[in-house]
Amino acid sequence: MADCPTTCRRPVALARHPVGADGIAYHARHDDAKLCYALFERSADAVAEAARKVDLDQDWFWWVTEHYGVGLAP
Repeated sequence: MADCPTTCRRPVALARHPVGADGIAYHARHDDAKLCYALFERSADAVAEAARKVDLDQDWFWWVTEHYGVGLAP
């Protein structure tokens, strides 16, 4: 990994850390009040999809798009 930049080595170091965390929580860059979660591959067996909503035409979705100034591509 000598040719890999520091940003490339950090995830590997976190995944190999003795604490054995399955991921990290961090503050979103675009909204300091919100937490984001990044899960390592090894946590896949511990995570399951509880529900999936394919119809995003709901109030919460449009609030998020307006609040963060994003939209859907056609």
